[in-house]
Amino acid sequence: MSKNAYRPFLQHGGNSRTRVRTDYRASRPAIPGNRVFLCATDKYVMQVLKVCCWTLKIWMIQLGLVVLIIEAQNCSKPAASNMILSDAFINQQTFPDGKRVSFVCSTGYVSAGGSKSITCTAGVWSKVIMKCEKKSCGPPGDIQNGNYDLSEGIEFGATIYATCNIGYTLVGRGDMTCMAQGWGGRTAVCEVVQCQPPPPIPNGERPYPDEETYNYQDVVQYTCKEGFTLNGSSSVSCKENQKFEPSPPTCIEVSCPTPVVENGVRVEGGPPPYKHMSYVTYSCNNGYKMNGDPRLTCTINGWSAGFPTCKEVSCPPPAVVEHGVKVEGGPPPYKHMSSVTYSCNNGYKMNGNSRLTCTINGWSDEFPTCEAIPTTPKPPPTTTTTTTSTPTTTQYTKRPQTKESHGQPAWWTDNASTRNATDTFPRTSDGHQPPKVERSEENCTAG
Repeated sequence: MSKNAYRPFLQHGGNSRTRVRTDYRASRPAIPGNRVFLCATDKYVMQVLKVCCWTLKIWMIQLGLVVLIIEAQNCSKPAASNMILSDAFINQQTFPDGKRVSFVCSTGYVSAGGSKSITCTAGVWSKVIMKCEKKSCGPPGDIQNGNYDLSEGIEFGATIYATCNIGYTLVGRGDMTCMAQGWGGRTAVCEVVQCQPPPPIPNGERPYPDEETYNYQDVVQYTCKEGFTLNGSSSVSCKENQKFEPSPPTCIEVSCPTPVVENGVRVEGGPPPYKHMSYVTYSCNNGYKMNGDPRLTCTINGWSAGFPTCKEVSCPPPAVVEHGVKVEGGPPPYKHMSSVTYSCNNGYKMNGNSRLTCTINGWSDEFPTCEAIPTTPKPPPTTTTTTTSTPTTTQYTKRPQTKESHGQPAWWTDNASTRNATDTFPRTSDGHQPPKVERSEENCTAG
């Protein structure tokens, strides 16, 4: 390639390098045969370039304004929360200036008021006034023996979950979702828990009631055959886990322990072992008294009563007899068949039994008492006088002593109708008879 390949050819100008602008060097080698024409002088070149530049600038500004005007007249596809364009505009992407479109609420939402239309003005949409809210499906309804968990609400998109009461189990799906047309799914069903029959037990009767299946909280009773007793709970019930609880009882043979009665002896019944309905009867040894039931029967719950006890007979010290003295019997303690004997002091007589014996029920009798013997006054001395007058017989009878008796005994009285007569007086309390008294009329006071 020649050296002149990079040099521009100046038409109407010289070849001096000082007059050629190096700003126009090509960034790549010049192709042979091509020529670059430059003005002959700098002034001429600058004028040409200035005219070209201004023309180009004006043309570009006008082109930009045209593009801006064209774009400002159209609006892009509008969008809003929880709503979409109506069917007439749903597939359109740009909208011309002045275009009016309308919205509808999205699926599952309903209008809460406000204008649904907007307008494109100079490429800008007007503000959307309409509001769309989630649709409510309303209460799902009641579940028999269960309920729904509404923690997510009852509006569009919410899911509710069914739970059954204790003792009931869910049949099928237990969830429903709020959809545009309402609740999606079927209402839950809660059925009662059922248990299979409980097992029989050895030496026991069939459980009662005898059913093929049992519902929740049904109770079954167990009983044992004769001669056996239950060990454990007699009843079991159907629980929510479809099993009977507690565990079934067992039947064990009835057996009672050998009674122990100190100071006593078995008088009825056989020796051990003592099975169901065996019985024994006990009696205490001599000098002992029984406390409790002497007869025991072996039942399914054990002996019918507690073991009796034999307590040694003991009587309390005898009472002190006033005006009396104990003449027989030792000091305490007074055991069975001990005895005491009492005697009254002189001038006193005894009321009651003087001898008492300690029996299994206490002293054989009440303690005696000593009462004072009533004193009897002596009769006055008697005097016999003989007179010549006709004797008169006076009969004396007992009368209360008065002030007019002049000191005579209480039994002393007279009868003027008889004289020198005698009267037989009743015996005194000590068994003596008062003396016969004869008195003359002069020495007696007529009653």
